[in-house]
Amino acid sequence: MKKITKRMEKDLPHPKEYQPKPVVYLAGSINGHSAWAVATEWRLYAAGVLETAGFKVLNPLRGRKPTDTNSKDIVERDLQDIVQANILLVEMDHDQMPYIGTSMEIRYAWERGKEIILWGRANRGSHWLKYHATAWFDDLEGALDYLREKGLKSITKGGKMMINQIKEITDKLYRDYRGLTRAEIEKIVRETYEQIEREEMEELARSVAGTD
Repeated sequence: MKKITKRMEKDLPHPKEYQPKPVVYLAGSINGHSAWAVATEWRLYAAGVLETAGFKVLNPLRGRKPTDTNSKDIVERDLQDIVQANILLVEMDHDQMPYIGTSMEIRYAWERGKEIILWGRANRGSHWLKYHATAWFDDLEGALDYLREKGLKSITKGGKMMINQIKEITDKLYRDYRGLTRAEIEKIVRETYEQIEREEMEELARSVAGTD
């Protein structure tokens, strides 16, 4: 595959003009449960539902074990995930849990304009939680139904936009760069956007520690 030229790169629209998958971060209680599964099972279930609905899901427990003790690594990765996310799906369903870290994540996300969806019946009387919540559902299914509908609308709108934009820019570049086939140009367009978005996400993640 021929590499993209500087001139061709200038002809590409910025990747932010596309509608990428909305990103959901799965917040909620982790430590202090009688079993690790209490923290993991709802997240795995929610991730399956949301990914099928067109979301990208960031699970803070991916690659983690109950015995992990490096607070710096744990907190900094969680903060990076929140920066990348559009939405926090927050478990708030255990009255005995303190939710100290979860509350900090909610505030951190709220200050960055993230949508915060709570589910569960714990701490319903908290003015602070109600103030920061975009919506609050009694159970996980209610929250997932809300997000499924939101995801469907996003996919329909964003998917059509992406298809049209890729076709439009491919047609333009095909007229200007006769040395490449239409299939090669479309592959370059898609790969270029993916690479730029990866680099932007990496840069955003690196900036978290220095700005917060």
